[in-house]
Amino acid sequence: MKSKLKELKNEDSEGFIEGIQYKTVEGEHQGRCPHCDSENLDYQGIEIEGDYCWYPFWCDDCGGVGSEDYKMVYLNSEVDVEVMKDGK
Repeated sequence: MKSKLKELKNEDSEGFIEGIQYKTVEGEHQGRCPHCDSENLDYQGIEIEGDYCWYPFWCDDCGGVGSEDYKMVYLNSEVDVEVMKDGK
């Protein structure tokens, strides 16, 4: 079943839904709807641009539409130790 957010999304609107105004909400709302505080969010993948990423969502309780926004920070690198043992 297609999600409500995907049904509303206008592909020409670069990730935003036509006719909806977004505003930044102060406070910590990670994993919760900033409108109703519900944890019942329907995430629609991830969008990445440079060092920034955001998760568009639809709140299944109040119908709110928005995104969680993040700035990515390098943490470390990892390597497969089995490949290193083989000398490749």
